[in-house]
Amino acid sequence: MIQAMIDSDYSVSRACKIVGIYPSTHYRWLKKDKKYVADSKLAFEREEKRHDRIFKRWEDKFYADWFKMIEDIKRK
Repeated sequence: MIQAMIDSDYSVSRACKIVGIYPSTHYRWLKKDKKYVADSKLAFEREEKRHDRIFKRWEDKFYADWFKMIEDIKRK
């Protein structure tokens, strides 16, 4: 279920369809299963860090390209 949540961009209904459970099962697990909650939180945090790294690489490249373009314009 945790991987399905990641794959479905944290859409509970889509993740539940992927694994074949009702959303109420997921919510029951959140209420009653501390390990499920901890594992879900850890997976979410890891995925969030991965997205942050991807964005940072994109941002670095964007600004490098932007500054290069500005320098090229200044030279002309």
